[in-house]
Amino acid sequence: IGLVAAAGATLYPGAIGMSVFVLSEALFCPLMVLHLGLWIAAWRRQTAGDRATCSRPAREETANDESDAGGRSVPAAIRWALASGVVAGLATLTRPSWLLFLPFAAVVLLVVSPRRGEHARLLLAICMGFAVAMSPWWIRNAAITGRFVPTTLQIGATLYDSFHPGATGGSDSNMEFVPGFIDAQLAADRASLAAGQTPPSTFEYRLDRRMRDAAIAWAAANPAEVVRLVGRKSWRVWSPLPNAAEMRSGLMRWAIAAGYLPILALGIVGGWRFRRRGWAYLACAMPTLYTAALHTAFVGSIRYRQPAMLMLIVLASAVAVELIGPAWRRTRGGGRLAFSDRKEPACDA
Repeated sequence: IGLVAAAGATLYPGAIGMSVFVLSEALFCPLMVLHLGLWIAAWRRQTAGDRATCSRPAREETANDESDAGGRSVPAAIRWALASGVVAGLATLTRPSWLLFLPFAAVVLLVVSPRRGEHARLLLAICMGFAVAMSPWWIRNAAITGRFVPTTLQIGATLYDSFHPGATGGSDSNMEFVPGFIDAQLAADRASLAAGQTPPSTFEYRLDRRMRDAAIAWAAANPAEVVRLVGRKSWRVWSPLPNAAEMRSGLMRWAIAAGYLPILALGIVGGWRFRRRGWAYLACAMPTLYTAALHTAFVGSIRYRQPAMLMLIVLASAVAVELIGPAWRRTRGGGRLAFSDRKEPACDA
């Protein structure tokens, strides 16, 4: 399955087509995959430790652990989880939209998994690693603005790009609405100074809040239009054919569709078929679920689905191997998939 998934990711036409642009995905995609891979490794270490606890004396349980500076044992699962959190922070610094992935995944896991306590333990360690990676950026932003800014002061502009009069679900070319907000904020600042009041924080902070508030106000006043835009944005993200004018070449458009549709179909089948097999499988589906949810609010483009497709390729590959590779599977372990169907033994301790 790993070889099939690697080949699929390498030859995926959507990624090849997007590679001609200078985009943050070039760095974000490997960081996202590494983040999820480390999280899966942490979970496997933890479940392996649970099985070992049932079958060996307590004095042997630290065989795979290391000690911190105080001589206390640091479980391997926690070390992997901390590393996953650090990489998640680096991914968020690359693509600020990844900021909400951890709380999104936490809600899903705590709702659907029967092993909530174990997931919560790893999530706590992941959040600690995430905070370590993000702290220099948070400190820098607080020093400049006097406010807590978790990622960027472009959120307001991005949100208004999604919710404004005449919105189409795609991005406004060159964000032509921004100069109008700049003029309005400058006028408001001059009025504040004339009244003897010092405007709060920096100009960029105030401008961001002005655009954010305008987007929220417009959305609240136009609920029917918001519902229409949710459909438009979702279609733009998951459309088989590219939306961008730069990718209107007939051959490239149909190559992207031909590569995308089988992966999407097999990935959906895989997500359903393997839904009860644990975090390793759910992790492969989670970026797709997160992207689908995120882009009900933010503008849609096939660009934003590309990272999720890399993980969906893994699920699609598992289904493809089941469909066309029984002989190959027999030579690789008696017919089992690479991710075993075996259930974890219960621990009564």
